[in-house]
Amino acid sequence: MFRTVGERVGLNSATRAGRRRSRKTTWSLTGFLAAPPVESSAPQTRSQTGKRIGHLKIDVPLLLVVITLLIFGTLIVYSASYDYSLTWYGDPNTIFNRQLVFLV
Repeated sequence: MFRTVGERVGLNSATRAGRRRSRKTTWSLTGFLAAPPVESSAPQTRSQTGKRIGHLKIDVPLLLVVITLLIFGTLIVYSASYDYSLTWYGDPNTIFNRQLVFLV
């Protein structure tokens, strides 16, 4: 299976290498980036087989994680700044409102 330096190449390894080189690969990046064509003019979300027709070009799990962290972060800011805002600004939601404006 493995050759050392100076070992002669046998017939079996040469034919295996030839077979490996002769295989045709049909990899295409356009299949991953582009949505498949739709025949009808009406927008459809699912075909008769139940598979999705359109593909999103965003990373949905990453988007969900980011939205979850943003919501959790604003909750933490509200929890941590309630007493401080009430003491210094007279309104318990001042810092939280600033955070929401910055978030948007």
